[in-house]
Order: sequence, then C-alpha cells, then structure tokens
Amino acid sequence: MKIDTPLKPIIKPSTIELPNAYEAEKALLSALFLDNSKIGQALEYITHEHFYDKRNALIFKSMLSLYSQGIAFDHIIIANHLGSQLETIGGMDYLIEVTEYLPNVSNITYYAKIIYQKSILRELIFASQEITDNCYADTLNTEEILNLAEKKIFNISTKKTESYKSLNDIGDEIRDLIQNLKQRDTVVTGLPTGFIDIDKLLNGFQRSDLIILAARPSMGKTAFAVNIATNMATRGNFSVGIFSLEMTYRQIAMRILSSMSDIAFYKIKSGKLSTKEWDLIVKTIDQTRNMRIYIDDSSLITSLDIRTKARKLKIERNIDFLIIDYLQLIEGLKRENRVQEVSEISRSLKILAKELNIPILALSQLNRGVEQRDNKRPMMSDLRESGSIEQDADIVMFIYRDDVYNKKSQTNEERTTAEINIAKHRNGPTGTIQLLFHKDTTTFKNLTDKQELDVFYKNYVSEHEEF
Repeated sequence: MKIDTPLKPIIKPSTIELPNAYEAEKALLSALFLDNSKIGQALEYITHEHFYDKRNALIFKSMLSLYSQGIAFDHIIIANHLGSQLETIGGMDYLIEVTEYLPNVSNITYYAKIIYQKSILRELIFASQEITDNCYADTLNTEEILNLAEKKIFNISTKKTESYKSLNDIGDEIRDLIQNLKQRDTVVTGLPTGFIDIDKLLNGFQRSDLIILAARPSMGKTAFAVNIATNMATRGNFSVGIFSLEMTYRQIAMRILSSMSDIAFYKIKSGKLSTKEWDLIVKTIDQTRNMRIYIDDSSLITSLDIRTKARKLKIERNIDFLIIDYLQLIEGLKRENRVQEVSEISRSLKILAKELNIPILALSQLNRGVEQRDNKRPMMSDLRESGSIEQDADIVMFIYRDDVYNKKSQTNEERTTAEINIAKHRNGPTGTIQLLFHKDTTTFKNLTDKQELDVFYKNYVSEHEEF
C-alpha cells in the first residue's frame, strides 16, 4: 500500500481533560479548614503548584501564607486575605462550597498523595509533548533529544515538593548535624574509602563530588578503584556501581576475590589452586553474595549511555557511589577535537554526580608526557591537555609507584610502596598518602595496623546516614 503522507503520532485531542484530582483537592482544603495544623502533612507531598483547579491552588497558597505567619484561618479569613483575587475563585460562594464538603480530616495525607500523583501524570503528558515537538522540529540531534527525554522523565520521577531551602529552614538541621558530628568518634562525614589516611584528609567522598583518579598505565588505577568499592561495600554496606569500559565483569569479580581472600590473582585466573585455597575461595564467594556491588561491562560508549545506565542504577539499586573506568574510553558529542570532547564528558559527569547526589570516581589515563621528564610523578599540569577535567573535578588523585620506573626499587618482594597524591581538594587540604601495594593480589593496603583501622571505622556502619 502506498502512503502519500508521513504518518503522524496519535495524540489525544485537546478537548479531553487532563488527569486531575478535583474532588481530592476540595476534600483536602475542606479538611484544612477544619484543622489548620494538618497543613504540614499536606506539604510533605504538595505545594499550590500541584493543584489542577487554579481556584484551589489560590486557596491553598493563601492558607500556607497565613499559617506561616501563625494566623489561624477559616473561610472568612481566607476571603479577606485573597482580597481582589476572591472573585477569581468564584467569590464567597465557592469558599462556602469548599467548607461544606465535609471530608475525613485523618485522610489529608491520602488526599495529598492523590493530588500529587495526578500532577505527575500531567507533567508526563507535557514532557512527552515537548519531546514529540523536538522530534518534529529537527533542531536537535538524536542524542540530544534522547538525553533531554531521559532527563525530563528522571526529574519527574525524583521530583520533590521543594526545590530550595532558606538558611532559616536549614539552620536547625545544620546545627544538629554539626553537634552530632562533634560527638562522634569517627572523623569521616562522607563515604569511607577504607584507606585511613585518605579518609582523614578528605573526610571520605562527599555527595555530588566528581573525583578524578589519574595515572599512567600499569600503576593500578582499576585495582585501587575496585579496592575502594570493596571497602565501601563491606565496611559501610554501601551500594556501588562500576561501569567498566575496559575489563569484563569476570575480571573485576576475580580481582575482588583475590583481594578479599589474599590469594594471588594469577592463581585464581588459572584455576591452579590448592585444596585449602579452593575452600577459601568458596568461603569468600559466599561472603560477597551480600555485597551490593553492581558491575556493568557492556559497551557504554557514549556519555549518554553512561547517564542512562547511572540513572537506572540509582532508581533500581539506589547506588551511593559510582566508578567509571575509564574516562578517555567514553565518546562525547562530536566536537572540533578530542580535547573538547573530553571537556564535555567531564562536565557531564560532574552534572550527573550532582543530579544523582552521589560521588562519582572517574579514572583517567595520563599521556606519555609524564615519562619525558626525570621526575615521573604526575602533576596537575598533566591533566591540562585533557580538557577541563582539572576544573570540573572536586578532587584529583594521582597514583605513583616508583618500582614501575626505577629498577633500583624493583625487588622480588610481593609488596611495594605506592603514593596517592591528592593534588586537588576543592573543600579541604591536599597531600600525599603512602600505601602498600600487593602485586600478587593487585591490592592496595593501609600502612596502619588492623586494630587502629577497626577503632577508626568502628562507628561508621551505624552512623553513615548523614551522608
């Protein structure tokens, strides 16, 4: 069959009324006339913007204004407060109609939820119409439209009734938080990395932070990131996402097993294990079953793919922390050069960290320029050829192991020393931390003894809810 004209989407005609909760709106207002103090319960779910009927929105807004001033209200007080807007809502007749609705005051929360849910449905309709319009307009490319669509739906699904807080609102909250922190034994206010000297310096990884972990190949970037993930999942029972663009999920899982069991990675990979080692592996696997680490090794090629999967993980698994390995393997929007693309990617990751309200650790590979100088320790200037990574990051960490370059440092010892240089810390001090690196298990470990670690982190599991 020949089609002469392009197919158009089936759109509901404008004569069909949008989803609404007209009866619930009237019931809620009437209940608030009966008991002004219940307005706080309603505010947990809605503001005046969630009302479909503009008359009801004006009444609710007036109620809130009076209540915030400590003024009790009834329909006469509301009428006086509305002033010239009284006629807009239908005059005193409509106010009396609302007061005579006779709802059940105990159902206020239920009414508010219905109003909120219908408001969400309307927002979805408006968002879908905007997405449709963009598809027809042909002014944005496909990736931009997909990102816009995802962001709109994600924002609707996680929307809160309040987008701002005044200092007056948060003063008591901050005071209580600081007092609580003051009384605690631990100094970690964010997510613990499990490396005591790093946690002392950074206070853990904080919400919405973008952390860059940079090094030359073979320094142990992935190993260090996986160690942090393991520490978070075991010490704090945090939910961690790992997006691996380089290694498979099996390789990462084997690294975790090697680290936790202290059995050499090459033995696990080859399967050449003694009976004792095999029993230990089985025991360790059982220990990992309750660890909330989620690995995605699929072809996450573009920054859009990263954002899509991250939002999905946040909704489905409520991840507290995300690792991306590694930044230079991500494709951005096609720009004039790769530096601009990397800049766009790092900015998008910072925005994503803020959007999901979690710290994101992005691994970054440094170029060969590091090896052209005598002192091969990475510096901040080594990042400047990688776009705006340095500016976008809240924390920048470099890994350096002297044994990789210096033959005098190379020994047959399984353990070597590693330096973690915290070169940028937007909200605090910087410095270099010494760790042990176990080559056989590709594991970074503290120089501190276990007893001190246990004391330092002892209260963390029960007290990390502030994060």
